[in-house]
Amino acid sequence: MRLNPFVVAILLVSILVLQGCSATQSPSIILVRGICSSNDDRADWASGVAEVLIENRDFADDNSDRQSPRILEYGYSPDGWSQIYSPGDTLSSIDKSVKNLSSIYEDYPEEEFVIIAHSLGGVVALRALALDLETGGGDVSDRTKAIFAISSPVLGLDETQTTLGRLLIAITACNSELLTRGNSVLDDLSSDSSTVKSLQRSDWGETKVTLVHNRADRLIDFNYRLVPPSVRTVCVDLRNNGSVLNHDAPLRDENFTLAMIDEVISNENRLPIC
Repeated sequence: MRLNPFVVAILLVSILVLQGCSATQSPSIILVRGICSSNDDRADWASGVAEVLIENRDFADDNSDRQSPRILEYGYSPDGWSQIYSPGDTLSSIDKSVKNLSSIYEDYPEEEFVIIAHSLGGVVALRALALDLETGGGDVSDRTKAIFAISSPVLGLDETQTTLGRLLIAITACNSELLTRGNSVLDDLSSDSSTVKSLQRSDWGETKVTLVHNRADRLIDFNYRLVPPSVRTVCVDLRNNGSVLNHDAPLRDENFTLAMIDEVISNENRLPIC
């Protein structure tokens, strides 16, 4: 049976329209928590960010029947990124954590991603990108549209003033596992580590990298910044009710969460540069 030329034309136009919609579809989101976190904690910032994006920007969680854009919550478990992990699992070396992040790209080979990462999670995300560019792997660098590293140690930690504080936080929040597992992750955050040096020399390829510095964050000290000032840095001043440190305050602010995603979707620089 031969189709009417008019019908064929309509079908071709429909296919082109669908392809255009697919091309402009929002990338999926990967949420990466920080040190001593757990993806079994439903009261943390990641659950709130996911809820905001699902309700306001038409994203779906990973359990949805929809294909994409979806929200994936990265995990530090040695059994894989999608497994429940304990706070102590975050104490592994950065490169071990990077392997879990890279495996998400293997599990979703057709998708582009935006990574929203907090604290240590920002180091994991940036190291994954830098390492991928260095080794020529291509998956992470080719399919990561943007990385937002919020309140990341690369923004600056005063070694002499905060080492004890970081240890106390880690020991308390990680149920003393730091004492038995060692301090691999803390070694990776030192200024002379191979991890930090790789971040200092990376050009980030085609991925839009944004560091987010909260001026109210009492753990970050800009005077000890670990990456070059040329890396795009956004400054905010946000406080978290009931928290003295304000370390995750930006990610508990609905307006800021939406502003990050809207910047990626619009492909415009909208957030305030420091």
